[in-house]
Amino acid sequence: MEWLTIIIASLLGILTPTGLILEKVAEDNLRRQVKEVEQLSVRIDNVPSYQVISGKVERIRLASRGVYPITDLRIDTLELESDRLNIDLNKLQGKENNQIARSIFREPVQAAVRIVIKEEDINRALQSPKIKAQLQQLVKQLLPNRSDFSVPSLEILNANFDLQDNNRYRFQAQLQQSSTTDAPAQTLELVLEVSLNVIRGRQIQLLQPSGSLNGRKLSTRLLNGFAERLSEQLDLQSLERNGITARVLQLKGDNNQLDFAAFVRLEPQK
Repeated sequence: MEWLTIIIASLLGILTPTGLILEKVAEDNLRRQVKEVEQLSVRIDNVPSYQVISGKVERIRLASRGVYPITDLRIDTLELESDRLNIDLNKLQGKENNQIARSIFREPVQAAVRIVIKEEDINRALQSPKIKAQLQQLVKQLLPNRSDFSVPSLEILNANFDLQDNNRYRFQAQLQQSSTTDAPAQTLELVLEVSLNVIRGRQIQLLQPSGSLNGRKLSTRLLNGFAERLSEQLDLQSLERNGITARVLQLKGDNNQLDFAAFVRLEPQK
């Protein structure tokens, strides 16, 4: 949830005990927190307007298109709408965004978030060396590592992500296996498929994984174990120990885009 903290912190950064909240200032502050944003609009509802002096805001609405939180990763749509905010301005003053803590809130903060990522933007991101390096570590866990088939080092040459029907996703990659004293370098063709399901709004579960390597079917037991480990990491209940309650409202892959919506509640830190 680090991205949500950045957004809220950027909006809070425009609050001052003696000034008014300016939507243009909020937009400029948010633009500085990301690599790039193509379109951005911030709407702040605050009636009566003088209550901002005591750190109170009725509602913040954010709509954006073409957001790059990191280089080469484009989010097509990012929308956020908050409930009432009540902030202790004395604790806020002088803090950088990465120092924002839940202790500045006098009341719980609730917000709804929607994110849309296009399939074409995912595939463009897969060409990024930084993202490829992270994927290589995940892929290596899936490949057999036996005495007759060792994988000492891998490099992703090409990768492709495909949104299919019924919330099923397909990943294809061409891997370069480094040469060893016993064997020359060789190219591996990896295909993975998995379905996604949301359990009680709090856990994203990976189901029915399947895959092949150079046309040979990968072990079902290996794939199921990998899917279970990832599903455990995608259990949002683990955030509750940090005072964050998050629930997935929608997770759908359709029309060449991934549509995700969630509700988030931040509890004040006592």
